[in-house]
Amino acid sequence: MKKNLDTIIKNWVNLENFLSNKIKYYTVYYIPKADGKRWRKICTPSEDLKLIQRSILAELSNIVMPEYIHGFVSGKSVKTNAVCHQNKPLVMSLDILNFFGSTTFDMVRKSIPDHMFSCDTMDMITEIATLDNGLPQGSPISPILANLSFLPIDSILSTLAGRNDGVYSRYADDMTISSYDRGSHDIIRYMESIINDHGYMVNAKKTRVFGRGNRQVVTGLVVNEKTQPSSKYKRTIKAKLHNLVRDGATEYCMASIRGECNWIRKFNDNFYDKYLESNLIKLEEMVDGVF
Repeated sequence: MKKNLDTIIKNWVNLENFLSNKIKYYTVYYIPKADGKRWRKICTPSEDLKLIQRSILAELSNIVMPEYIHGFVSGKSVKTNAVCHQNKPLVMSLDILNFFGSTTFDMVRKSIPDHMFSCDTMDMITEIATLDNGLPQGSPISPILANLSFLPIDSILSTLAGRNDGVYSRYADDMTISSYDRGSHDIIRYMESIINDHGYMVNAKKTRVFGRGNRQVVTGLVVNEKTQPSSKYKRTIKAKLHNLVRDGATEYCMASIRGECNWIRKFNDNFYDKYLESNLIKLEEMVDGVF
């Protein structure tokens, strides 16, 4: 297995050219975020680079993630992330600013389990995975490497939650701690300090603390008594789906939007039929045509 991946990388005929000018092997474009006010930079790898990255992904996918990781993990979703915080007196959430781009070359290199590959292969994996000292959005291996790079922080935050009678989870760049201890508001300050100390930056505008008397929202889902989509979440998915159809589908985007639409459908058939179904069909056709 180690030898196979090492051989694939070393036999890539464009490896030397790629290492001398990585950006030539990406198509860079921007798509609007769900709020319609900001733009997300997407870097889609060339077909030959994508094949190499998928070979790496096949190896890394054998790594079992901790139970509190819900983003980019098979069988996990925004629903599984939200359910574990259902019906708690206190729910606190933080968001990372520029999660992929802030995951540096050194972070990625250290995150790869050293028992899986030789040192030379790990060096090459890191080179192939990174662009401008970060993980590019649009690459098939960026999500799993971002997860692996953040695991040391996850472990600390999970321990912090447990010491405060709480539960920790993360979906991509969205972290949540819920607790039965109503006096645990100071956890937010400790979470911010831990995250900043490890080279990431908290998006302060998205920090939220929800008490029992508030509508408690985790990754867009209301969790006060039972887990269900909020009105804002439904509008966000509607806008996201519209933008994907307008600006072009990618494998990275398609991986999550299908499940999000079906999740809404479980609670509101009318909203799904009226606002989501036709665009989801168009998107499926686009993806089938391209990939």
